[in-house]
Amino acid sequence: MKEKITKILKTSIISLILSIILNFIFLKTGIYDKENIIDRCLIIFLIIDFIGMHFSFGIKKLYNYIIDNRYIISGILLIFLTLFSYTSTCLEIEEMMPNLEKVIKFNNMTFAFWWNFRIILLVLVTFELCMIITNKNRFYAISGTIIICLSSVLKWNINTSLTEVLIYGQAILVLVNLFMNIKDKKLLKLVTMIAISISSLLYLCSFNLGYEISFAYLFIALLIWIVIKNRKEYKFTRFDLILLIIPVVTLLGGYFLKIFRNIGFIENTVNGNGFSLLMSYTYNVVLPFKDIENARYFSNILSIFPAPIIIAFYYLYKKEEHTEFLFPIAVSATVLIVHIMSGMPKIISDIMLFNFVSTQNAVITVGFLCVYLFLYILSNINEKIFNIKTAIRMTLITMCIIVFVKMPTELSAKGYLYLTASMYCLFAFLLFNCNDKKYKKVFFAFGIIITIISGFFVNPIMKGKSVIIRGKQIETLGQEEKVKENNSSVNL
Repeated sequence: MKEKITKILKTSIISLILSIILNFIFLKTGIYDKENIIDRCLIIFLIIDFIGMHFSFGIKKLYNYIIDNRYIISGILLIFLTLFSYTSTCLEIEEMMPNLEKVIKFNNMTFAFWWNFRIILLVLVTFELCMIITNKNRFYAISGTIIICLSSVLKWNINTSLTEVLIYGQAILVLVNLFMNIKDKKLLKLVTMIAISISSLLYLCSFNLGYEISFAYLFIALLIWIVIKNRKEYKFTRFDLILLIIPVVTLLGGYFLKIFRNIGFIENTVNGNGFSLLMSYTYNVVLPFKDIENARYFSNILSIFPAPIIIAFYYLYKKEEHTEFLFPIAVSATVLIVHIMSGMPKIISDIMLFNFVSTQNAVITVGFLCVYLFLYILSNINEKIFNIKTAIRMTLITMCIIVFVKMPTELSAKGYLYLTASMYCLFAFLLFNCNDKKYKKVFFAFGIIITIISGFFVNPIMKGKSVIIRGKQIETLGQEEKVKENNSSVNL
């Protein structure tokens, strides 16, 4: 115990000294002024101190402690961020504040609580779902959580309905898995079913039909897998049948509420740039540091598309194992990619509700689908799928698609083409060699680094309306991008 306290004190003292030095450098170089210097020093101290803990206690011990106490740590973190009114927000939210204050008495602490609660909830439900997908492998689960929650697309769209769709959609899957594993505890089953109903209603009321529908195809595929996975140990009872009435009534009520509120929807068309958007993750690392018009439109998650989907289809063709996960995901991926690449006949599009799903909605969904897919492949499939020679061939063949990727005009220089090609080659080769444990660790190590660079530097750290640490601020969307993004939004 004494050794632990000593290590914590030493790390904290060193971190405090470094944070003071960095603040002094920032002041002298003119990067920041004296405003909020104490808050800035505190934030930098906490970041450095957290990094230092990795060296003092070791990565494995540190993260095992965080995972074991994740709910307590989340509560403490929420209280801390609320009391100091810290957020990582953007200009659009700041512009909304005067209007929000007319509806709600929205002071800094209230806003900080609401903002940070949704971010912390997103991290928790993402981790729980990743634990289910990776068969409770903590290393893969926490790596997946970082890749998802710090992804470029989430940081650029942090103030849109994408965050809510992910929170409630993933929460439904986690709660269904929990419900099917509860035995002889009727009260706990009732509470879980009520939570499922509330999450379903909130998902339905996220006010972006495009995200709701496109992610529904992904979440339904995962739901099918969860049900199949738990079917042997789960015993369906009359009590469960009665409980199923709750979410059914809730969803019907939410649907009629939408109609009653006169919510209208705008139909979408495929814009022909879907393939390039699927590959935009290869240059997302540049977006926070380069002035690009409509940068949000090009943001994506580190999906390594199309490598995970190629592996899934190849494995389904060659093997019979893991069909319960790979087949529903493959079907969902096929439907979404067809919509992105060419669109569907109007009758089919109307039936499947894809007339409300924009290209960008579907692209973002495929990105998250690929992440869930490679998490499952890396954590559950240990046999050799490709040998090294085949992996190299597959990487080089699929790399040719980079030539057809349309990049933003600001990234037209050849150097950016080399960056995208090398980025894809690195991750695709490591993924095609998914049976090797060393390659798996390198894959996640580089994945986390690229994700942090792509996502961490988007949006400033704020206290109320004052900037503490600058980031790439999301400017108000231009009219052209509003049309692209809000084609699937509702008009109240």
